[in-house]
Amino acid sequence: METSTKILEFTRKEFYNLVWKKSLKKISKDFDITYTDIRKITKDYEIPVPPNGYWRKLDYGKQVHQIPLPFSNNKSIKIIPGQPYKPSPKNEFNALVHEIENDSRLNLTIPKKLPKKPHPIISETIKYYKGQYPDKTVYNSSHRYPLGPVRVAVNGKYEPRALRILDTFIKSLEDRGHSLIFGDFGSYIVIKGVEFNLEIQEKRKRVQVKTTYGFRSELESTGILYIKIDLSYHHKTWSDSKTTNLENKLSAIIAYLETQAEKRILENIENAIERKIRKGKDAIGKAEKEKRDLQIKKLEKIISDSKLWHQAEEIRKYMHHLKNRAPKENDLSPVLEKTLEFGFKKADWLDPTIEIEDKIFEEIDPQYFFRNDFK
Repeated sequence: METSTKILEFTRKEFYNLVWKKSLKKISKDFDITYTDIRKITKDYEIPVPPNGYWRKLDYGKQVHQIPLPFSNNKSIKIIPGQPYKPSPKNEFNALVHEIENDSRLNLTIPKKLPKKPHPIISETIKYYKGQYPDKTVYNSSHRYPLGPVRVAVNGKYEPRALRILDTFIKSLEDRGHSLIFGDFGSYIVIKGVEFNLEIQEKRKRVQVKTTYGFRSELESTGILYIKIDLSYHHKTWSDSKTTNLENKLSAIIAYLETQAEKRILENIENAIERKIRKGKDAIGKAEKEKRDLQIKKLEKIISDSKLWHQAEEIRKYMHHLKNRAPKENDLSPVLEKTLEFGFKKADWLDPTIEIEDKIFEEIDPQYFFRNDFK
């Protein structure tokens, strides 16, 4: 008789209520899961548990305190009876690492030997470090090529391992839908149009070497390899550690690259929106300035014309005053008559509401007579 595996699913609130209703040992027995796994669940999902002596106090009717359930973004809890508890990823990055490690298209296992037919990029890298690449005299940072070498800066003893790691890493990247391109100054992983410079290097230790004349500083090989990723303004490295070799960090590196590419794409979109808004504001500002400048010119013209009109009126008043001083019109002297005729004509010429042409003053600006330097 076949038995089907049943998945038990709880919300945090439901599991919280359960652990304050039954002891953890009783729950582990009911669900056929170890006590240690029950403790892991409560820790992973931030569920408080009864303190030591809680159940004994409850049995004797003593007052007890139930710790409130804190807020958390963690979702449902899944338990498979009879099977070890597998913690759910705690955040999006860990979830992505988990997804990459379980991607059926990828083979993240590093072989013990480099395949007879390694990835073409690895073949190019080997050729490059054997000196089989022509020397360049001109370099251009914008040049890009479909095939080339990856920078491998390690002791010759560790080159085979570095190449095996790179071979697996590059194949996994391509299996994830990404690619590599090459330039005069490096190799670049391309994810959704975002470029990351790729290198694999070896950590060196500076040591003092005794010589005939004293001591000399040298860099000593350590065998500790690391992958370096550069993204324009910053870089990140992953290296061998005491607990984890570089070979076991490829999924985390790929996850980092994919999240950083998404982040850069969003930044580019936001920057484009900001530039568009700024450009729009600049256009509005320019239009407002042009409108303001136009209105200033109009107002300046009105003020200027009003001054001319007032001056024309003052001249007319003065002409009338001269005329009124004479007892009778017939008694006007020829000089006064000519003065009055000239004054009234020039007043009409100054008056912007009349705009009478004056051939003699054709090239003279009326404002000339009202400037501070006019004498």
